[in-house]
Amino acid sequence: MNKKEYLDSLEKELEGMSYKEAKEILGDISEHFDAGIASGKSEEAIAEGLGDVSDMAKEFKKGLTLPVVIKNKQKFEDAKKSGPDTFGVIFVVLMAIFVAIPLWIIVFSTLVLIAAAFLALLGVIATLVAGLFLGWFPGFAVSIVLTVITLVLFDIFVFIVMFLGFKYLFKLTSMYVDWNKKIWYQGLE
Repeated sequence: MNKKEYLDSLEKELEGMSYKEAKEILGDISEHFDAGIASGKSEEAIAEGLGDVSDMAKEFKKGLTLPVVIKNKQKFEDAKKSGPDTFGVIFVVLMAIFVAIPLWIIVFSTLVLIAAAFLALLGVIATLVAGLFLGWFPGFAVSIVLTVITLVLFDIFVFIVMFLGFKYLFKLTSMYVDWNKKIWYQGLE
């Protein structure tokens, strides 16, 4: 990837940041390329040294500057070459066993319960509709219908809350995995 391709890709990844910040970052990267070319490196080698564009954009979105991003990348690469940190590995495994796995079990079991409740409500509705067609409609059916409507609305509310929760849970899981990779190789500093 040459300088222009790298900068174009980075510009796309930086969407969502202010125009001023994005242009400042792109200017810094352009200067980094110019300095590398002046020292005899090829554009491809400089781009490879900077690493993946999306990883670079994530770092900038965290508010880091180019020197800090390059330093962190180099530190991570050095730690990766030296192998996993023993204490870091133990910590990551224990966190997965006692935090991450139970959390996901709770989330998925909640989804199963919501689905089961929704299916039960559909069964009650189907029974009432069948009762209407067969001429069976007891006096307390109105209260059952209102209860079913309330439960359906509650189910929809819980589903919306779970949907939003999943959105942020996936984002937090991504951050958690990145944090685990750092701890795996660098340990708890």
